[in-house]
Amino acid sequence: MELWRDVAAFILVFGLLAFAVVAMRKRNGQTSAFFRPSGAKALTSLERIALTPHHALHLVRAAGRELVLVTHPQGCTVVSETRTGEAAPEVNLLRREEHA
Repeated sequence: MELWRDVAAFILVFGLLAFAVVAMRKRNGQTSAFFRPSGAKALTSLERIALTPHHALHLVRAAGRELVLVTHPQGCTVVSETRTGEAAPEVNLLRREEHA
């Protein structure tokens, strides 16, 4: 009989803890993969182009934005950023224009 009380108390405590975590995340507007509806992704890799063995160009969608990223051995650089659905800005990676 005492084992039943211990198990019930254990389930109650962890149930309350799970409820508190969900309530805090909802209040702060945060989601995780566990609580997110299936099919909804926070980060999506749309395209990848290898430029050299150590350099690549990535098109990524994250939080309603589309980012063009360049990865290299020293890290990552954001080349352009737009909101999803906006026209992409022109990016000239090959030629640097001289300003007079």
